[in-house]
Amino acid sequence: MPVKHSAFIDEIKINDNIVPDSTDYIHYWKRTFGNDENKFKKILKDISGIPLANLSKLDQDEYNVQEIDALLSLTFSEFDSFQTYEYSPTIEEKLSKLTFYGFFKKFMCYSFSKVHQSLNTYSFFEESQLLAPLEYMYKRLYELSHKTLILELNIQRVLGNLKGETPEERYTHFCSYISTNEFLVYFKDTYSALYRTMLTTLIYWSNNITTLYYNLEQDKAQIQENFNIDIQTNKLITVTLGLGDEHNDGKTVSLLEFLPNMKLIYKPRSIGVEAAFNDLTAWINNQVNDKAQLYSPKIIDKHSYGWVEYIENIECQTEEQLKSFYFKMGSLLGVLYSLNAVDFHYENIIAMGEYPVPIDLESLFHHAKILEEKDGSAHNKALNLINRSVRSTGIIPFLAFNSDNPNYKGLDLSGLSDKNDQLYPLKVPSIESKNTDVMHIDAKYTFVKVNEFEKNKPIFKGEKVSYKDHVDVMIDGFKYIYEWILSNKQQYSNYVSDKFKNTIVRMILRPTAVYGELLRKSKHPDFLQKGYTRDIYFHTLALDPENKPKEVIKSEKTDLLNDDIPYFYTTVSSNHLYHREQICVQNFFESSPLEAVVSKINDLNIVDCSQQIRIMRMSFLAHSATFGANEQTIDPYLKVNIHANKSKEFLTEASHIGDYLIANAIEGDNQSDFCWISTVISASNEYKWDIYPVDLDLYNGLSGISLFFSYLYHLTGKQDYKITAEKSINPVINSLQTLSEQRMFNIGTFSGVTGSIYALNHINQLSQTKQYEQLILDSMRTVVGRLSQDKVFDIIDGTAGVVGVLISLYKNSGNKEYLKLLTQASEYLINTAYYHPEKEGYVSWKQRDDISWIGYSHGTAGIITALVAANQYINNTNILELADRVLSYENSFYDSKHKNWKLPSKENHSVAWCHGAPGILLSRVMLKESNYENSIIDQNIYAALDTTIDKSFGHNRSLCHGDFGNLDILLYAAKVLQDKTAYERAHSIGIQLLESSKTHNWKNGVSTGTESFGLMTGLSGIGVGLLQQYDYNSIPSILRLEEVKI
Repeated sequence: MPVKHSAFIDEIKINDNIVPDSTDYIHYWKRTFGNDENKFKKILKDISGIPLANLSKLDQDEYNVQEIDALLSLTFSEFDSFQTYEYSPTIEEKLSKLTFYGFFKKFMCYSFSKVHQSLNTYSFFEESQLLAPLEYMYKRLYELSHKTLILELNIQRVLGNLKGETPEERYTHFCSYISTNEFLVYFKDTYSALYRTMLTTLIYWSNNITTLYYNLEQDKAQIQENFNIDIQTNKLITVTLGLGDEHNDGKTVSLLEFLPNMKLIYKPRSIGVEAAFNDLTAWINNQVNDKAQLYSPKIIDKHSYGWVEYIENIECQTEEQLKSFYFKMGSLLGVLYSLNAVDFHYENIIAMGEYPVPIDLESLFHHAKILEEKDGSAHNKALNLINRSVRSTGIIPFLAFNSDNPNYKGLDLSGLSDKNDQLYPLKVPSIESKNTDVMHIDAKYTFVKVNEFEKNKPIFKGEKVSYKDHVDVMIDGFKYIYEWILSNKQQYSNYVSDKFKNTIVRMILRPTAVYGELLRKSKHPDFLQKGYTRDIYFHTLALDPENKPKEVIKSEKTDLLNDDIPYFYTTVSSNHLYHREQICVQNFFESSPLEAVVSKINDLNIVDCSQQIRIMRMSFLAHSATFGANEQTIDPYLKVNIHANKSKEFLTEASHIGDYLIANAIEGDNQSDFCWISTVISASNEYKWDIYPVDLDLYNGLSGISLFFSYLYHLTGKQDYKITAEKSINPVINSLQTLSEQRMFNIGTFSGVTGSIYALNHINQLSQTKQYEQLILDSMRTVVGRLSQDKVFDIIDGTAGVVGVLISLYKNSGNKEYLKLLTQASEYLINTAYYHPEKEGYVSWKQRDDISWIGYSHGTAGIITALVAANQYINNTNILELADRVLSYENSFYDSKHKNWKLPSKENHSVAWCHGAPGILLSRVMLKESNYENSIIDQNIYAALDTTIDKSFGHNRSLCHGDFGNLDILLYAAKVLQDKTAYERAHSIGIQLLESSKTHNWKNGVSTGTESFGLMTGLSGIGVGLLQQYDYNSIPSILRLEEVKI
């Protein structure tokens, strides 16, 4: 019964007289919806109007089909009786080599026969033109069904039904089997939902091809007039479908190729916005210098569709043209910014000589502000500032997605992207042992080849040229057009209003990647047997915390069930949201997109221009970050006057940093909180730099910044610093007060909640009231109660950092409750230790991707140091034996030639707190101070000390992996070891860093050439480092999670 089982929920009439006798099906779906039955029940009721109990009735087939699309019903019956239609031998030869082609042939021939009959009426039609469209149809059908066919292949192999001596022969036998009517009958009965979606795809393909040819015939005179293409004499060779996502019944942008070497783009949607933009650029071009003029592609606007000039990626002939390209890119960016444009990624801009040409303008007038509760917090103001900035256009480099892969460095898909072979953040299904009977799907990390075939970069002398050497020129272009708009603000606003007032623009409510991932997962065979199953899966859209209106989710679901990317739109003068030519949500926007743009144009000013340029520079710095960008010569052996009193200069420089931070702070509406827009690095992945509002954490965020200002106030007494410390920590306090109610949070000391508690303790101890002691204790109880979530264990992100903070809290408070928590945390680390089976005597902790790192902040050195320090308070006899084994494991990576410790799975050496000799030095000195004895420990100390002095300075200034962090470690080692020589080296380094701070512009880069305001890789950390040099006895070591010393 394929028609019944292919039905979606809104096509079903459930039998209310039947009492469900199974709850297994409900439990299955509850897991998909986070095991929250109440939420699942509400989603089902809101989106599809069915009670939860009816799921069991669906599972038991207690329903009837109420209605189904008439054309689809006709196709069901037509396809069953269809006899195979043969196309030309040339086409058959090319298609026959495709995987599982025998199964798809009947589907393809059915659509081909229907289309062929219609297209034969056109004099310019030839059958060979349909090869590429057929290949596109195959691609769509294959994407839908290959997982199911591979499952069936493996079922037949396991059952022993496949004939042949080799895996290849047995695969060939399977291909013959799936070409039979017997298999097709089984397939449509077993995978009714998939069968329906495949037939729907055929309908869409046929309709779209015939419509394209019809429009080509109707518009041939205009095409000849506008593009000089005569479709009678310029022979049409091929039609390439799929130049973009499928929307609105499988419609996609298409490319038509004619002889000799002539091309034309067909867009099956309104291109009125392109026409209006062409008018706008022509008007601008008449009033600006040649260097800022933009290119307007030729178009024919037919209201519901249109024809557009094909833009070639042609070469710049001179270096002057190359510079002109980037000046014009800046000008284009300025215009797009003024029009609230989004989604101008690398596929939507083509470099045509000296002109950057946008080729998809449907996302102009994007309206990000949906009706929602107002939040005037500093963080939201910073976030809104970024979301409405030049970055929102998609042109400026940005990193997309998150990933658990430690090798992931971010994915830049921006209009200026120049990175090829970028690692995709998610594992992608990959077919292994293809064309054999053991063919299977395995998830793997893959690379995205952004620029190998793309055309967003200009070409000069045969090479594609990156933006990186032309940043200043591009900023000049942006500034020029921005100032021109300012000088002509009223005329510009009026012209935009007049030309765009009736145009249709797309509203992008979710990233296309989110829809794409949902569609990919929905093609699992489990979701393709019955239509309502796939329907229920798409209800997961309602789990989005942004809480979109149910009408939006219903519309999204409708499109996704037809394998389309959801498409919403509005007219720029309306505040309603539309879907499939109907109002989806009335008054969806507070104001119309046009009103929002006019308001933005009116608000443009020179301060905003400077702000946008600053964001551009920060973005460019972040995406050009290299570890050599801030190298300076720091000579530890340089003789300095040890008696010269430089201490006040350290405090003065720290104060300059504080003043700069205050000048760049963003204040909340109620004047109780601060935030900063900063270049931010992931604490666990040192390659991931991007521009964000700082979060609450110690590493990049408000906790670390507040800590710096608290000590700066303590040493200077300036009220501005006290106020800044308070306004920085207030959002942290607010979050901690609801910590126990939060279902998920990051326990990390540098990346999460524990670091915020650590910072609050310092602020609390430095204050006279000490009003947050109970909040600190309660928060630590909550953290320790969630340690089972920790699978990283280290100082940065894991339980070892929690142990270090608990020791610090106990030292400051003397509260024995912290010792109880310390015992629990230490036991968790002991119980999660990994005993290497292949090497008796080695112990470590398995971390990301099952790698046991050995560094201090990321690995075993920090973990075991924290445990040995804890042992002074909890006296666990297992810890010392564990320490011996851990040191044996770590020293297996020691490289005597370099006096350093290699990273597991890598041959290179680091010289920082995170990895390498300085972190090992810190670990061994702390072990020594904790009265741990081991025969190798002194050898480790002096090898690491030599390497720290000789190789770890001059790379950058940061605390995490730079000079001030390594200087902290060196000073600590000199003090504990009572090593006068090491102290002299440290003093020399400190004086040189002071002079560097005064003579080099720390505002334009702290670590890897970026501007960051945070503690571990930013200006706050430099400030703390300077304060340590001013008063080492009062300023705690953040790297050691030291307690308050005052």
